[in-house]
Amino acid sequence: MTYPQVIGEFATLDAILAGKSIARYGDGELKLMHGAGYSRQPATEEITAELVQILQNPHKNCLAGVPTMDPQGPKYDNWMRHAERFAKLLRPDKVQYYSAFISRPDSAPWINTVEFAEKVDRLWRGKDAVIVSEVKNSIIEAVKRTAASTCHVQCPSHNAYDEISRLEFEIGFPKPEIVILSCGPTATCLANRLASRGIHAVDIGSAGGFLYKLLEKKPIVKLAAPQQCQFCRYWSTLENRNEASDSIAECRRHGPIANSVQKWPITYSSEWCGEFKAVKL
Repeated sequence: MTYPQVIGEFATLDAILAGKSIARYGDGELKLMHGAGYSRQPATEEITAELVQILQNPHKNCLAGVPTMDPQGPKYDNWMRHAERFAKLLRPDKVQYYSAFISRPDSAPWINTVEFAEKVDRLWRGKDAVIVSEVKNSIIEAVKRTAASTCHVQCPSHNAYDEISRLEFEIGFPKPEIVILSCGPTATCLANRLASRGIHAVDIGSAGGFLYKLLEKKPIVKLAAPQQCQFCRYWSTLENRNEASDSIAECRRHGPIANSVQKWPITYSSEWCGEFKAVKL
């Protein structure tokens, strides 16, 4: 059985920067699709079915990322051991596959450059980002460097798929500009689910370590946006401004909506509208 042509890492990243989400597959996801779990995620009928469904029919806004089987990669022989089992599940007649190695310099060492890391950084630079990961994960610090704001949705280190509904709920309101997922096979499923809801989601895997190492000495450039909600006099009230979240608050441009649980619209700090008025201190 022939393994299909896979789009490379740089073109994959370009597609993500253009707005596509990505759900990535590695050996852990492969085991689960064949009904065999591993230490952090036991196999269940539900996760097996969802992983196979995404691989064979991802949402139109979500890329399916798989190993490239590039003979120039240092782990080519190791990945080729899985090629036949992957090929049996792939549907290249219906799906164009992209590289899962955008976060794997061990398998694609040509991405281990400052230029590539800076390009990844553009995914969240100046944006309100949601990060889904364990409590300690280097991707948190990598994103915090240049994101306008960050919200961390904590996931467990084991059996994260058992909590996927809770994670999806916590991610989705208010709608974030970008979601960075680092939670194993659960990230693969969440990326496709969020893409189907119009949320830009990137299954980044364990890329935080190499990205932060490459970027930590670079000067941090925050995007200036003087007409964002956070600088508007209507964003919460001046009296309650200290009570507002770092990333979200209420827009008080108009009066409250009667008989409504949420009386004022909630917006992110970096959002804007045509009725901006600067804060007068």
